[in-house]
Parts: sequence; C-alpha cells; structure tokens
Amino acid sequence: MPPPPVYICRLNEDDIVVQQTSPHYRSQSLIISFKRTIRVPDNAEVAQLPPGLGDFRLFKTRDFASKLPADITTQAGVFFTLYQSEAMWVDFKADHPFAIKIYAGGVNAVSGEHSLETKETKMRRLDLIAEGKNIQDYVVVPTQMWIDGFAVAPGGVRQFVAMPLGTGYSVEAQLTGQETNSVIHMVLRLRGGGWYGPMGVAAGGKIKQVIRKDGENPEIWVPASTIMISVHILTTMMFRHVTGQKPPKCPISASTYVDAGLPFFHLPEEPSGISGAFDGIKSVNEINVDHGLASGDEPDVKPQVVTIQPREDVATNSWVDMETVQDPDGLVNPNGPLRAFRTLKILDDELEENNGEAE
Repeated sequence: MPPPPVYICRLNEDDIVVQQTSPHYRSQSLIISFKRTIRVPDNAEVAQLPPGLGDFRLFKTRDFASKLPADITTQAGVFFTLYQSEAMWVDFKADHPFAIKIYAGGVNAVSGEHSLETKETKMRRLDLIAEGKNIQDYVVVPTQMWIDGFAVAPGGVRQFVAMPLGTGYSVEAQLTGQETNSVIHMVLRLRGGGWYGPMGVAAGGKIKQVIRKDGENPEIWVPASTIMISVHILTTMMFRHVTGQKPPKCPISASTYVDAGLPFFHLPEEPSGISGAFDGIKSVNEINVDHGLASGDEPDVKPQVVTIQPREDVATNSWVDMETVQDPDGLVNPNGPLRAFRTLKILDDELEENNGEAE
C-alpha cells in the first residue's frame, strides 16, 4: 500500500495554491485568486459578468501577527483589503476536480445555510428534494471557473460586496442576527472607510451566473480529507495600520467603465437549478433605501456584451487519498473545517436514511 500523497498549501504571489506531490499518485493542483472588479448596479436588472481588474494582493496573517487581532491570527490564512461597497469575485483553476465550499462568515454562499445545522436545515433539504430541486452546497472546479456572489436564484447571484461589520448589511447578520469571525471561509475538499475593524460580506447587484452541478463520479471524492483556509477582509484603515502600506486605489464605477466603451461578458451556460435559501436577503442599496440613505434603485448601465467561451473541463476518475498536508506559509486554519464536508451523494443518502427512520 503506497503512502498517502502530500498536499502542500502555499501562497504564490497573489494565488492560494494547493498542490499534491507523490510518486504514487497523479499530480493535482488547485489555484484560487481574488479578483478586483466593478460593482454592478444594485437594482432590479440582472447584469452580465463584470470584468476582472486584476488580482487583490494577498498577505499571510503569520507575517503580521503582532498587529492583527487574536481572533484573526488564530485562524491563520491570508488577508487583503477592500473599500466599503467594493466588489470582488473568486477565480478557480485546477487540473483535476476539487470540491470547494465558500462561507461568508458562517453562511454558505451556495446554499444560504449556516455551518451550524439545525432541524430546519434538514427539513429544507427534504422539501427541496420533494420538489425535485438540487441540494448541492458546494462548487466543483474546474467545471465552476469562478463565483461572483451568493446563489440567490437558479442562474443568478448577488455580487460579493464588502460592508462594515455590526451595521446589519452582511448576509450573515440578516440571516442569523449575528456575525461569526468576519471572514470568508474557503472550505476545500480538496475541499472554504472610517471603520477600523474587519469587513463582512454583503449582497450587491444581480449577475447572471450558474452554479454548476457536481457531475463527477461520487467515488473520486474523499470527504474526510478536508482543509479550511480563512481569507480575512480588512478595511483600508486597518490594512494601512497593520501593513504600513497604502491600500490600492479605489476601483472605477460601472458607469465610468461603460462610458469608456468597455464590455461586460456573457458565458453561455445550461441551467442547473442550484440556488440557496436567501429569501428575504436585502442588498446594500435596498438597506440604504430603508435607512433613508438612498432614494431608489441605482441607475442601470448598458455596456456592450462580449460572449466568452468556457475553459475546457478536466475530469478524472483517479482516487484522491489525502492525509498529509504541508503548510509552509501558515495558510491552513488549525481549528479545522466549520463542519464535515459532505458531497451531494452523501447529503442525498443521509436525508433518505433520516426520512426512513422518521417513517
């Protein structure tokens, strides 16, 4: 029996890289980066994909431990800075399948469920299955090339937008009334202004995007082999204090981008039916209207739209047996995953078993 492969987690410039190295197993690698972008108008319209405006620079929490709060350093990982109301998207590249869960605080960005499952969580899943809907709560790369926001409806997301914690804007605050540890948890199966403190993740404008269904052979997944990498978002003020560096310039607005004749993008995608329990979630602008800080929907923009072709999917039936992780850059959260990683098949089997016991 050959020894298990070794997975090395490291920061390569502005990319989080997870790479398997073993003479007995096929090499595999996953690259995650965070992209600057423009914030799409927050109104009733559904925008096409906004552009990527370069990578956010990532910093190791370990290198700035003396100036970061203890609740950040104990989770390890990386951090970067966002302006209030600035948007971002997450890019994935992989040469073999990886399953990834993304948590904004404690809320799953695909399912809308909290990491602390309740009886209501299981009832919702049973209802979805009864309605013939998908209960997948993760993305599979390289099939899923990126994600721009919370999966609020089949074929549509609400853009990831940074807002100060404690103000009621974050999705977690709206769903649970509290905010966990102010981070985006990327749980991998390999597997997820004037305010000083860390930022939360709120919902912005609508974007056309499909969460693709897990079409891999269930036998390739090893749910027990799970790594959690915490990605912390700092305000520009906190970033300046911690690093001693100037934050990047504030990104241009959507209207400025369109006025320059630059396009949005359309990716032809088949619907999957995957979306989360985000009913009642309000966007940043909708909350501003409620507070009297805005008078109505943000004005729409009409960019030219360029159709892009997806990257070729890479699939494999090779078995992944990961038990050893090397972490030279201190990226992996030593506290482990928010909860055990369960594939779509495991979720289905678990619900069927529970339903049978109930009968």
